[in-house]
Formats: sequence, structure tokens, C-alpha cells
Amino acid sequence: MTGRDDHDSTGVTGQRGRGGRLLGGLQALVHQFIDERLDKLFKELDEQLFDIADKAHSQREQTHFFDAMRSLRQHRGELGAGMLAAVEDVFGQLGGGAVSRGKPTPEDNDDLSLQLVDNEVLEEMITLDTMVSRVIERAYPEMDWLASRLSFVAGHTLSEHANPFVPEFLCENFARQVARLKLDFEPRLVILRIFDAVMFKDWPDLVRRGNTQLREGDVLADLEKRRPPIKKTDPATVRSAEAEPANPGPESRAPSGTGEVREAPVSPPGDSGPGRPRSGPGNGPSSPAGEFGGERLQDREHRYGDVLADLHRLAREDVRREQQAPAFYLGADELAGLIASWRQGKAHDDLLATLAGQGLERAVAEILAANDQGLESLTEIDQSVLRLLDKTFSRLGHSGKLAAEASQVLLRLELPAAWLALKDPLFLERQNHPGRRLINELCRVSSTLGGDDLTVNDPMRRKIDEIIQRLDAFDMTIRELTGLLTDFIDFVEKDKRNINLREERVLQEEDAQAKLADAHGQVLRVLSDRLVGRRWPGFLVTFCEKAWCRVLFLACVRHGQQSAEWRQALALLDRLLVLASARRAVDASEQADILGGVGEALLHIGYDPGDSSRYLEQISGFFAALSAGQVETGQEPLAALAVELPGARPEPDLVPEDLDPETLAYVDALKRGAWVEFRDAGKAVRCKLAGMVKASSKLVFTNRKGAKVAEESRHRMAIKMQEGKVIVLDNSHLFDQAYDQVIHEVQAELRTQTIRV
Repeated sequence: MTGRDDHDSTGVTGQRGRGGRLLGGLQALVHQFIDERLDKLFKELDEQLFDIADKAHSQREQTHFFDAMRSLRQHRGELGAGMLAAVEDVFGQLGGGAVSRGKPTPEDNDDLSLQLVDNEVLEEMITLDTMVSRVIERAYPEMDWLASRLSFVAGHTLSEHANPFVPEFLCENFARQVARLKLDFEPRLVILRIFDAVMFKDWPDLVRRGNTQLREGDVLADLEKRRPPIKKTDPATVRSAEAEPANPGPESRAPSGTGEVREAPVSPPGDSGPGRPRSGPGNGPSSPAGEFGGERLQDREHRYGDVLADLHRLAREDVRREQQAPAFYLGADELAGLIASWRQGKAHDDLLATLAGQGLERAVAEILAANDQGLESLTEIDQSVLRLLDKTFSRLGHSGKLAAEASQVLLRLELPAAWLALKDPLFLERQNHPGRRLINELCRVSSTLGGDDLTVNDPMRRKIDEIIQRLDAFDMTIRELTGLLTDFIDFVEKDKRNINLREERVLQEEDAQAKLADAHGQVLRVLSDRLVGRRWPGFLVTFCEKAWCRVLFLACVRHGQQSAEWRQALALLDRLLVLASARRAVDASEQADILGGVGEALLHIGYDPGDSSRYLEQISGFFAALSAGQVETGQEPLAALAVELPGARPEPDLVPEDLDPETLAYVDALKRGAWVEFRDAGKAVRCKLAGMVKASSKLVFTNRKGAKVAEESRHRMAIKMQEGKVIVLDNSHLFDQAYDQVIHEVQAELRTQTIRV
């Protein structure tokens, strides 16, 4: 026995040694891959942050991006070392037999289950998740084969979170390190996107190289032949189906937060066997339970389970009647089949009318009734899920955050959302569930549509229609849902870049107009200060109104008020006006100097030569009259000037007496891209803040296509906000906000009834 034990021990030790060498080779491969891209990453970060800061529309925005650039330069070594250390850490855990680095469990984050995550935090989470999902999608099926080989080497089933070739650990490490720099949210998000573009562009090639390295190391060498890739199957489905017993026992757990064990109902006549498990959320007879989340669907505890139980209790107290449980419950897939068949014989507009007028629960009840079924044919949990979604979509529809025209998009999302929630409990549990994120994105983009944007010719509307039609098929896996989300986000980002280019042109035009108006105002001010209210020779007034105002105007536009050109033109005018006021003789050299300066200035701006000669003759004659003492001045003081200059006179931005300083501060804090609604005379116009024109301090607003629709000064904008004529719209995470409010309402109603009892 001793010899046999020694032989076994030696075999195990040899196997571990071989596994350690293989993992060491993979670690070196990943280490080299990242190290080769660090220089390019920081060079790209430096260049792009500088470009963004250089084109910033406000001093605040420019400062934030320059600060981010300086911080990255200072901490470049720490960031690079941190990423390489993360590689060593994840491989160290893998070699040590750690099952998973793991994500926070529901128990660890139970306090988050009924609260909205901060928008910026959630957007960063979505960005990181999208980065990882995109890499996994692009590396398929090599990623699955590599995961199987790594599991073989590690000696245990490797979860996605513990796979060192799934770059989630690298994203999280880099995001944590960047967060420690205390940067503003917008630069931080830009940094993450540049990191994604540089570091993960060739990541699928790294996965292929790792897979090849293990295959050449004789690790499951024939895996590709034994397991050809099947595009429609989620790897989580395979793992869950393999883990599920072929003949389930007489008991199954209801997916509620109570952990209650229930007996499975008796199968109806003609069923395949007596032990058929009851269909529940995400567990229909026609589909494996793990299709939407793998083993996690089998967990007894769900963070929102208590809320569903509370909602069911409230419904039972409202109805107060006993119902005999049916022998067979419909699952999500059966319900989807009934909806599909019902649509074939029912007008689509009738369905939307029912959803709009009576809600999701009533629409499902009508579909079931058309098939001789009722809501009681759904499990209690499924009924509670429908009721919860019905309340959520009703709250969202009446929130006023969607334009009336865009509410049709919301109605078309209700049935797909119901199917996703019934199919996968994680849909309501996790804010970053791809289906939930997709609905949030669709609601956000739809909230910006209106009027002409809703025509079939609008690319964004066509894209939304395409996605909703895909969701209406009720046959998507998590992988396909994630791909659909990623594709839509990419489309929105591309559309956003095109719109930003149009907005840049609008702002440039507005900035040019503002500079002209500002120069117009400055010239009018300096001439009025010198001429208005005094008596001047008629030719001199005409000269200033027609000719010299243009010299001053072009000097101001081209060079600014601090330039030598501006000061020189102003000094020459002042010399001429002093001579006219003093009425003294002018010597020949001074006359030549003034006439030469005036003639050169008029020639420089391209003034009409004939008019220039006439004005020079008049000035020369004026000097001769001064020497002869025969100067005449106007009879009346000059009342006003009539200058002829490009650009409109700037409207004074007066500060109203009733202006609230806090509202003005709120206006100044508005970020570029914020959506507002102008309400005037019963008409509502939604538009986006494209930026502020520095020369005039005016806010410029554009529609979703980048065309200018409004402009307001800071003070006038603040007054309109005080009067309720301008509303700032929060169109981010609309579904999450409505869902959170419904959850709190259910809990409040339950507490009230508990107190009464």
C-alpha cells in the first residue's frame, strides 16, 4: 500500500508541476501582451486628453481634462505596475485552486437591492461591462475552448470571473486605480474608453495564442473536434444543463426570497411523466433553466424576492378570495408562444391600445383569455412579476420624461420586458443586466425623439424598431442580448459623434456671430463715449460713422482690444478729435503724420479709394481752416451715432432684480449634452445644450440632429427656470427610476397595512 500511495502522490505532484508550468507560460504571455501596449496606451491618453481640453467649451471642462492629463503623467508608473500586478494576482489565485475571485453576492449587497446606484457609478459599471462583453463576443468560440482547457489544468470548473483571459479583472483594476486619482467623471469615462480601444483591440488574438499554447501542450488536444461551436447556445446553458439531474425529484424550489420548498403539481393527462417540474420564472418546459444566467438561476435567494412576496400578499388582501391552484402552470416560453399566436389574429394597434389604456397585466389577461386561460394559470411569483412591471411601466409612462410621440416605443417594450423578467429573475435583481440596460438605453434615446425624428427615415428610429422587433421574437440568450446591447451602444455612440460634429459647426458659427456683435458693441461704445453729446464738424461725424468705425471694428475682430492695432487706431482718432476740440493751428509735420496714418489705415482694410480720397481731402481742408481760424462746428450736440458695421448690436444681458442666485448657479453648472424642455404657450420643445458661446455667454441648444433650435443668455435662462418655462430633463436610467419608485411604494403600502393590523 505504501508503494501505491507513493506512486499516486508522485503522479499528483507531477500533474501539479505540469499545470504550474503551463499556467506560468500563459501568465508570461498575458504579461508580455499588456507590457507591449502600455507605452501606446499612455501616449494615446496624453494626446486625446490634450485634444479634448484644447477644444473644450468652458474653462471648467478644460481644467478637468488638463488635470486628468497631468495626473496620468505623474502616476503612469503606478498604473502600469498595478495592471501587471493584477495579472500575477489572478494567475496566482488560479494556480492556488481558488474557485473564483467572485463578485459581491446578493447578501453582501443586500442594501443595494432597492436603491438606485448613482448615475455616474452605474454608467461606469455599464462601460466596464460593455468592454468585457465586447471582448468575449469577439473572441468566441476560442474563449470557450480556452476556458475548458484552463478548467482542466486548474482541476476545477473555472467560472467566467476567475478566467484570466476574460479581461474583467484588468478593467476593474484599472478603473480602481483611476478612481484613486480623484478625477472628474467625464475625463474618467474618456480614459476608460481609450483604455478599451488600445488594450483590448487585439485581445481576441491573445486568446487564440493562449488556446494554441495549451493545445500544443497536449491539454484537451481534440477539444475543437469534440465540441464544435454552436452559435445559438450560451455556455451558461450548457453548464447548467449538465449540472441539472435528468429526472428531477418530486420537489422543486420556488424562485422566491423565502426559500420555501413546494411540491410540484401533478402533471396533466398525456404529459411525459409524473415528475414534471412546474414552470416558473426562467424555467419553462421548453427551455433549460440556466439559459439566462447559468447556475445563479437556481439560487434560493434573490434580492427582490421579498418585494415580490409583499406584492403578492397585497394582491391577496385586496382580492380576499380563495382560488384553487391549477394542475399546470404556464412558463415564460408558453406565454411567449401564446402572445405570438394571438398577434397573428389580432391587430397590433389593438394590443398597443390595451397596453396604453389598461396596462400590461390586462393585456396579458386578454391574451390568456383568448386561449381559454387566465392569470391564475401563471405561478404566484409570475403574477407578482407582471404586476410589478405593470406598475413600473405605468409610472414611467406618466412621469412626463418621455415625449408623447415616443410613448409608443415604451408600449412596444412592455411585453418583451415581461418575458425577460419571467425568464430570468436577474432581470429585476441586477441593474446591469443586459436586458435591463438595453431597455434603459432605448428609453433614454426615445426620450430625445419627437416630431420629425419619429419618421421612418430617421436612422435612430429605424434602429430602435429593429431592436424591438428582435426582442419581440422572445428567443434571445444572454449572449445575444449582450450583443444586441453592445451593437446599440455602438450605434448611439457613432450617431453621437456625427451630431457632435454638427454641433461644433453650430457653435463655431455662433461664436463668430458673437465676436462680430461684441466688436460692433465695443466700437459703438468707444465712438459714443467720444462723440455723443458734443458739437462736431459734420464731415468728422460722417467720417467716424462711415469709415473709421470699420478700422476700429476690424482691429477688434482680428486682433482684440488689447492689441497694438486697436490702440493705434484709437490713438489716431483721439488726436484728430483733440485737434477739432482745441481749434488750434496744426503744423505741417503733424498734418502729414495724421493724414498718412488715416490713409494707411483705410488702405489696409480695403476701404473704397474714392471715398478715402474724399475723407482725406476733408481732413486736410479742416486743418487749413484751423490755421485760418475759420472752423465751424455743428449747431446742436450729437444725439446718437448711426454706424454701419457687420453684426447685430448685442442685446444687454441685464441682471433682473428677482433673479435667484442658486438658480443662476444651477444654470452655470449645466453640462454640455444636458436635455431641457422649453415650455411656452402650451408648446413643449425638447433640445440639448450644445455648449456656451464664450464671447456672449449665451447657451446654445440643438435638437437631436444637431440643428440649432434656441439660444438663451445665462440670466434669461435662470429667470425662465424660476418661472417653470424651462425644465431640465433627467433621461438617464428611466426604467430603473420608475422601478425604484414602485418598490418603495409597495414597501410603504405594506408597512401601512402592517400598522393597521
